[in-house]
Amino acid sequence: MVYGVLLAAGSGSRFGEKKQYRQLAGLPVWRRSFDALIDAGVDEVWLVVPKEDEPDMVREAADLNGVHIVVGGASRSESVQAALRSIGKGASVPGDTECVVIHDAARPFVSPKDVQAVIRDASQTGAALLGHACTDTVKRIAGLSLVDETIPRETLILAETPQVFWWAWMRDVYLAASSDMLALATDDAWLMEQSGKSVKVTLSTEANMKITRQTDWEYAEWLAQRRWGGGM
Repeated sequence: MVYGVLLAAGSGSRFGEKKQYRQLAGLPVWRRSFDALIDAGVDEVWLVVPKEDEPDMVREAADLNGVHIVVGGASRSESVQAALRSIGKGASVPGDTECVVIHDAARPFVSPKDVQAVIRDASQTGAALLGHACTDTVKRIAGLSLVDETIPRETLILAETPQVFWWAWMRDVYLAASSDMLALATDDAWLMEQSGKSVKVTLSTEANMKITRQTDWEYAEWLAQRRWGGGM
């Protein structure tokens, strides 16, 4: 069985509103991400939402199979922990090498084929993340925004989600992480790296943009029309 954690608990501070609920070609952003996970073969999804939205989301997701609503925490990492605790208390506790797929709802364009690929890699290695090669020239800056050095991009990957891990690793590393460690984590794989575990990179083959700011929305609408058609 494959377990999914879909993070839709953001406050929308950078976007200006809760972007996970905006309509994208006729469906909310979170639903586009949910459908991608289900189409990829994820069996059940723990949808993490803000506390104030829980009643509405329970009603909205009532007709969907395999979805569980979880209230998120104060940070992204704490929201993941909340979902993992809910999974661990479920009727069917995952086996040690069953996979947990963590995905940001703000990445609604992820390809189900790419989700399948990263799950396949994680099932063999214990940990894998979706990412794409860096094609830009990357500069490290020092004080006063002056260029300090140019970093060879051949060794760089831009990490995306989903990020996928064996349940045993999530239980032993993520659920055991302190608040201080969670506060330092910029993504899920970082916690695994700190524990000495290797994380495989699965290269994405299609667009997997993250909607973060209002300036992303116009392009997201255009891409949604090309991919799904329908209304805005």
